[in-house]
Amino acid sequence: MGLKALYSAFLISPRELPLPSINALPKVLLIPTETCILRQHGYKPKPGKQDELNELMKTHLPILKKEGLVTDRDSIVMHGEDGTIIEVFEWKSKEAIEAAHNNPAVLEMWEKYFEVCEFIPAGQVAEFSEMFSEFTPLN
Repeated sequence: MGLKALYSAFLISPRELPLPSINALPKVLLIPTETCILRQHGYKPKPGKQDELNELMKTHLPILKKEGLVTDRDSIVMHGEDGTIIEVFEWKSKEAIEAAHNNPAVLEMWEKYFEVCEFIPAGQVAEFSEMFSEFTPLN
């Protein structure tokens, strides 16, 4: 999709300045790029393991980046009221997601996660049932 098609979708002539509300959108949303795979993952800490999980979260994206499985886009890491951590990050491709399940460094990292938390679907996090979810940022 070219920029003209995108501008048309917003009913904006390519020669006009974007409307103020569209101007507020991040430029990355206005510039078509290749398809990305953004995933949100939930990590519910086991009793007494919140601090260990918080520390472990600092290593998650760097390991995935080192293994070439995710893009350079920063992740968003936040926690809900019950301590469950939500992370949103971008995989390079569906093949990268599949490769992670056979990657020794990733498998070793996941073992550490299994010791301190359980993986849960984001839909099980209470805040996601609210129209305007509120989380505390961790990064």
